[in-house]
Amino acid sequence: DIGYTYSNLVACSYDWRIPPNKLEERDGYFTFLKFQIEALHLVNKEKVMVMGHSMGNRIFHYFLNWVEVKFGSEWVDEHVEGWVALGAPFLGAPKVMRTLCS
Repeated sequence: DIGYTYSNLVACSYDWRIPPNKLEERDGYFTFLKFQIEALHLVNKEKVMVMGHSMGNRIFHYFLNWVEVKFGSEWVDEHVEGWVALGAPFLGAPKVMRTLCS
């Protein structure tokens, strides 16, 4: 036991086949993600630390832009402590270019 429970650790998977701008339109994904973060904040009485993996980091980045436009940067300041990006493709995927060029 390392201290994580259903009330302080959640996974928010998404359909990777759908472009980010359609995730909210089709699935209400960003509304769902906002609700999850607010629920964690409410239950644990502290800001939420987000961890993303691979393309999930691009989705979270898109979410941050969406939530700031809809609810202001104050929402992020109140609810999000930080963001750990694991294996994030922020600079693209250079291996793809090497494969295509060889």
